[in-house]
Amino acid sequence: MTFQVVRCDDVKPRPWKNGGGVTRELLAWPTAEDWQVRISVADIEKDGPFSGFPGIKRSITVLSGAGIRLGEPLNVELQASDPPATFPGDLAPDCELVRGPTRDLNAMFNEKAGTGSLQRWRSGDEAKSEWASFDLDQEPPTLFGVFTLAAATLRTRGGEVALPPMSLAWTTAPISDVQLLASPQAWAFHFTAHR
Repeated sequence: MTFQVVRCDDVKPRPWKNGGGVTRELLAWPTAEDWQVRISVADIEKDGPFSGFPGIKRSITVLSGAGIRLGEPLNVELQASDPPATFPGDLAPDCELVRGPTRDLNAMFNEKAGTGSLQRWRSGDEAKSEWASFDLDQEPPTLFGVFTLAAATLRTRGGEVALPPMSLAWTTAPISDVQLLASPQAWAFHFTAHR
């Protein structure tokens, strides 16, 4: 099975227009101009509002740092141990740093094109590295991917893929069974296009 692997450090950071941080776009699928799925890592350096993305389902999770507070209408605080926060992209909540710069993982899904989800990859014993399965829906998704903070090994029926630290692996090949050998600091996303 073919996975594309993208290392975060190999992607040039792009500064935000408001000067509040930088973003590394790891995936814009199927094209950068007309994406249905966009996965990125952001370094938030200053307090400020999120950009609005009407028609987009947005999920954000903290990778490192003390976390962020998202203002009205969400009113939620996110830390690295929390599951992703998911909300409509047309909401543009204020973002406040809890204590200093924070790095996060962002997943955006165009709801007119399909249904997507970002989830923390949980193992049976989160204190050690072990093989852990990810449960997919009955129908294989159109697009599947994994982001991991530490080095990991991804295993499917088609073989194994070595993932470097801070990397994203993704595929559009049909996939049903997938396992990961890693610490618990990993997330999976999947997207199923409307027929």
